[in-house]
Amino acid sequence: MLDGHRLLEQLIIMPTLMRSLRSAYVHRLNRSALRNSSVPNISHVKFVFPTAPTRPVTMNGGMRMPAWFDLDPRIIGSVDHEGINSSISYLEELVAEEVKAGVPLERIVLGGFSQGGHIALKYLFQAQTAPAACIALSTWLEPTYNKQVPESSKAVKILLGHGTSDPLLPLALAQSTAALLRQKGLSRVEFKTYNGMQHSTCPEELSDIRRFLFQMLPAADLPSRYPFCLGSTKVLDDICNQMP
Repeated sequence: MLDGHRLLEQLIIMPTLMRSLRSAYVHRLNRSALRNSSVPNISHVKFVFPTAPTRPVTMNGGMRMPAWFDLDPRIIGSVDHEGINSSISYLEELVAEEVKAGVPLERIVLGGFSQGGHIALKYLFQAQTAPAACIALSTWLEPTYNKQVPESSKAVKILLGHGTSDPLLPLALAQSTAALLRQKGLSRVEFKTYNGMQHSTCPEELSDIRRFLFQMLPAADLPSRYPFCLGSTKVLDDICNQMP
């Protein structure tokens, strides 16, 4: 188990307007919140970028790095349940803090890339409170995942994005993830694939993320600029560079 969740690094960008949409974005393996530095000043959004604890990762020869859970590809079906459950508990703490501060759940979005997307998706199965939406990029759920979805999560909107040329997580795994989510009762799943994209992002995917996020805000809340920005360091940089 992890000790002292609250001691983990976070990058928090506070809104300058009272009305705000909260987002918690979970990074990929071997990244940290403090590398998410290129965040635009969007007046009604609070960004929360948590950092995973540093731990040995078997897949990388036991090297210590920020990771939400261990990965051991040598063992078929191997799942680090302890690391995953601890990371989900940490996200629950972050969401609870926002709710306690008066932010309604329908204005909270969770998202993640790769390992972070895995945690964000499993949060929907295991947490007691559901956000308005979830964005999971270049990620997966194991086909044997057998938890049931609580009623509170069945209305969550989900955007899955995956590249057809991902060398780390084959497209077939993303396809089975989308099918599994729908089978479990998460009917509001939008699954987008991007031709030639590897374990990364592309302009088309960034456009789809912006469109999806626009749908999460009432038209009256939209400022003249993009209302929301979400992603790992590269995703943030790409979105910022494309904003007018």
